[in-house]
Order: sequence, then structure tokens, then C-alpha cells
Amino acid sequence: MMNWALRVDANINKTKGRRFQLIFDGDNVVDNWQSNPLTRQIWDTRYAPLRAYNFGITFDRTEHLLWRLKEGQAVDSDPKLIVLMIGRNNLGRDTSDQLADGIGAVLRTYLTQCPNARILLMGILPQGPTSQDAARLKIADVNRQIAVFENDRVHIIDLTAKYVAADGTLNPYLINLAGDLTPPGYQLWAEAMAPEIEKTFPAAPHPPVFPPPPAPSASASTGTSAPATSSAPASSAQSSTAK
Repeated sequence: MMNWALRVDANINKTKGRRFQLIFDGDNVVDNWQSNPLTRQIWDTRYAPLRAYNFGITFDRTEHLLWRLKEGQAVDSDPKLIVLMIGRNNLGRDTSDQLADGIGAVLRTYLTQCPNARILLMGILPQGPTSQDAARLKIADVNRQIAVFENDRVHIIDLTAKYVAADGTLNPYLINLAGDLTPPGYQLWAEAMAPEIEKTFPAAPHPPVFPPPPAPSASASTGTSAPATSSAPASSAQSSTAK
């Protein structure tokens, strides 16, 4: 079991006095950038050369991230760009309004502590089996509310449409029902961020390319059974930070 306080202290001690050009922060999905060898490939190729650091911690809620910032996590780091995704772990407790307010508080704190940074605020990723799932509807409401935070220093990216199929179900090649991404799902996220990353870092390297999703078998339309195909493994909840 992860000792949260020890991990926060370790992060602060490890990064104290250091400057980073790019910071990632948030919860499970951010933390998991480096937990799978394939997603680690993207991180090492795309972001590590930009002097990036990942402060994301699995299971964190908005109040945990606020506490980390108040303890000095980002003090003097002076990043150019911050990628922020937080809120999924508040879904079961907070109302949509409370959750949007919590995300706003995190955003304002980062903007104050890192005055030279722009922020890419990612919407909460979709969850649940259908478009009418209660969690999916709540996430959509929160994402609509945080869209008002867009300004000259904050750019909002909502990736929902990229992970949802035409029938409203989630694409299992990219994301599971809990909203955790597979390695190709992380590649899709990297591609969606690329224009903003390159706006700040014009010479940023491109991430590795994973194979496209398997195409439906022709036999499916004839009623015969298609051969089974294996999807990419889902990302785990292990935690890691950039070097």
C-alpha cells in the first residue's frame, strides 16, 4: 500500500531547488504515464527530453493536489507548461459543482505559484458502459463547467469524443470502463496534446507509434465467429516519477 505522505515528501525533497520546463500533475491517469513499458516509451521519447517531471499520484483527489501545492511542491520550479488532469476520484463524493470548484482551485493555485506557465487542463476521461451511465453524465457536466476556465494562460482539452464509439460505448482498445487508458490510449492523448506541446517546445520529439486498432473481421458481417484479437494491456496503478 502506497504511503501517500512519504511519497509527497519524497517528491518535494527530490525536486526542491530544481527547475522543470514541463510538469504533469493529477491522479491515476497522470501517474500511470510511466507504469507500463509502452507508455514509458512515449514519456522517455517525448517528454523526458523537455525536462519534464510527473507529480501525479494515484487515488489523489483535488484536495490532495491542493495540499501538495501548499506544501511547496511546485515552488521555484518555474515551468513553461503544466499538464493537469484531476477530479476522477472526487466523482463518488462531490457534486458536479463542488468538483468543478475544486478543479478551479487547483488551477488558480498553479497559475499563482507558476506565473510564467501556461496550463493544459484536461477534462475528466469518460467512464461507464453507455452514454447514459450516471458517472458519464456527471463527468460531462463537470467538463462543461470547467470549460469556462479557458483564457490566455489556460487551454482546455476534452478528449471524451476520441475514446467513445459511435454507439456511446467506450473503445476498449483505448480505455476501460473505469476511465483508465491503455498504451494506445496514451498515444492518442499525446497526439491530442501535440499542438500545444509544440507551441511551447517547437523542437519537441514525436512519440512512438503503436499499431492501429484491429479492424473488424469480415466474418462478423456473415454471422460467423471472428478470430479473437488481443487488445493492448490496460495501464496499471503503479506510481513513478520522471528522472
